[in-house]
Amino acid sequence: MAILARRRTGNVQSHHAPGAVGLVQGALVDMITAADVAEKAAQVEVEEIRGICPQHVTLIAIFGTIADVDAALKAVTEFFNS
Repeated sequence: MAILARRRTGNVQSHHAPGAVGLVQGALVDMITAADVAEKAAQVEVEEIRGICPQHVTLIAIFGTIADVDAALKAVTEFFNS
């Protein structure tokens, strides 16, 4: 969690540690869509994780309870596999 905390790009910092973190990576446009789908599917907080990627891949983290992160990841997977 400390590694992710240092690499989070958002200004919103939760006062307590989330129960789970889901990581998703892909093209920027897909990660914007994934973040939207995740936040609409469950009570989660989605943030971009900073990094250096020569292939221009973007990484997002989905923070929340285990059940909410699971629901968000399932919704993202279903969206991109349909």
